[in-house]
This record gives sequence, C-alpha cells and structure tokens, in this order.
Amino acid sequence: MGNNIKSVRVYLTEGEDKNLEAYDHTCLSNVNMCPTWGILRYVHHKTLSANSRALALEAGSAAHDGFAALRLFQLYHFDKHPELAEYHGRRIFTEPRWKAIWAASERAVDLRTQAINVTSEALYTGEFYDDPSDRRRTTANLEELLMAYTDRWDFERFPVWIRDPSDPISDVGVEVPFDMVVEYTMEDGSILKYRFIGKIDGIHTEVKHNDRVVLHENKTAARMDDAWKNAFHMSHQVTGYLLALSLWCAENVDKAYILGTQLPLPRVISEGIYINRYAREPHVFAHWFEWFFHTVQVIHQYKDDIITAPRYSHSCNRYFRSCSFLPICTAPDDEKLEIIEGMEEDRWSPLDD
Repeated sequence: MGNNIKSVRVYLTEGEDKNLEAYDHTCLSNVNMCPTWGILRYVHHKTLSANSRALALEAGSAAHDGFAALRLFQLYHFDKHPELAEYHGRRIFTEPRWKAIWAASERAVDLRTQAINVTSEALYTGEFYDDPSDRRRTTANLEELLMAYTDRWDFERFPVWIRDPSDPISDVGVEVPFDMVVEYTMEDGSILKYRFIGKIDGIHTEVKHNDRVVLHENKTAARMDDAWKNAFHMSHQVTGYLLALSLWCAENVDKAYILGTQLPLPRVISEGIYINRYAREPHVFAHWFEWFFHTVQVIHQYKDDIITAPRYSHSCNRYFRSCSFLPICTAPDDEKLEIIEGMEEDRWSPLDD
C-alpha cells in the first residue's frame, strides 16, 4: 500500500479506543471537497449564523424516518418478528412517537394502506415543516414520495437482517449505528489508530442469492440522472459502509443496493424510484483505506492551524450557491481568527441518536 502503510486491520471500537477522535463519511468527504470548509464545519463544528434552513437535509431526514418505519412494518408483518419491530420502533422513534406511528397502521384494514399510514405518520410526527419559500420540499411531496416508494417496495425480496431470531431484543438491520477502528501499521513499525463511525439505513438478506447479506442505502435527490447513478460505482461512502457492515455482521459483505427517490416525484412516478445494485472488489477496499488515511492526515495537519489550510476554490459555489464560509476565506489573515472565534458551534454525530 502507499503512504508508507505496511498493513491495516479493523475492529469494533471498545475500551480506551472510545477516546479516539471519530470521523464520519460526511466529515471526510467535505474535507476532500475543501479542507478549510470541511475542517471548520465538521472537525471544529463551526457555523455562521444564518436565517435560512438546510431544507435538503431536513427533507432527506424526514424521508429516512419513513423508510425506517417501512422496514419495521416489514419486520412485523412479512418477516414475522413483531417483538423485534416493537423493540426497535421504540429505539429509533422513542416510545410515544412509535405508539402514534403504529396506531396509524391499525386504522387501516389492508396491508398496503397500513404500510402507507406507517410511513406517513413517521413523517408527520417528525420535526419537518413546510417553508413558504420552497414549494418542492414539502410535507405533501414527501408523503407522495413515501407512498410511491412503499408501492414499489418488494417486501418478500429483501427480508430484514436479524442477528439472532430467537432473541426478542436482537440486533436488526434498521438504522444501524457503527463504530470501528482502522489501525495502520507503518513501515517504520509505528501504529496509528483512527475511529470511523456512521449509521447504516438498512441491512437485508437477499432471497434470490442464498440469503446473502446486502447493504441498503436510501438516497433522496432533486434529480436522478446517469451522472448521479454512476457516482455510486466509486462512492467512498458505499465502500466504507460495506467494510463496517462486514465487521459488524462478521461476514463478508460486498454488495450494496442504492434506493433512490426523487423529490418531488416526476410526472412519470416510476422514473422517480431507483433501485440498483453496486458491488465492490477487494482492490476498492484497499483504495478506501488509503483515502481514509490521507484525509485524516490532512485534518491533523491543519485542524490547529486552520488559517493555512488549503482553500479549494472550485467548491466556493457548490450546489449552485455560494459557500457560507466565503466571508472567512476572503478576509485578511489577521481577521480570520476573530471571525472564527465569533462563530456558533453546531455539533452533530451519526451516533447521537
């Protein structure tokens, strides 16, 4: 391997390793997008106060609540493990909210309507609310998206993964947090250890392929063109999550399904739901280890000297709007620290829940 790496091993985080600094994919990918932006926002957790909401993130989170509720509905009615659905429903949504979600399903007679009610109630009991300035990301459009997704979902094809079916509180493949250590042994004999954390949307088995374990990742997008679809062939998130899943399940997992939903749905609804399989060969995991190592070294180099961190100007107008940190980057160096010290802290981790 490159970077003077002799060997790598991974293991679940425990004991003193819990004190290691943790990195999630969002942090790592944003550091690669622009070190100044990524380190300030996701390592130092700094943000400039703003009146505008991050509606794309909020809408995506609201949709994910619906996807999780649908997986629990499948676990209850199709996979025949009601006790596990109840247990993990309370874990994911809290007791009062889960009661409301499940009560909504009991108001319908047929399974389709029950499933739609579950996803809708997960949406409406969440924190998302409409913004008058955005007519695309609305609760009505989200509800329509969840209904279309439910109608397209094949409950028989992908049973929810269960670690121990005889255990009423067993781990299951719905909203699964992971916490692992990547340990590098260097050519000079030194050992470097870093935590990688995240949350997996779904873990399923695939009936048509001898019940092999597969990763499921839900994605919402404004459009799902070929460029969007092809990006998952190289996505470090998919690779890293497969690695974490293999460790967590103690089984080699190298297949992932991306479940895309377009918000709002297009006129031809079927074109707004995308399900496709992506595979990873061993050499791709080797490249992920090098990418992870490189990115962490960038963080370590500049986290205590953010003024000298590289500024990748191609990212100054990403996602069709100016970067919120533009006032920092354009300020004289002797004013940057003053601006940074006055920024608000907005700390988030995929393990928070």
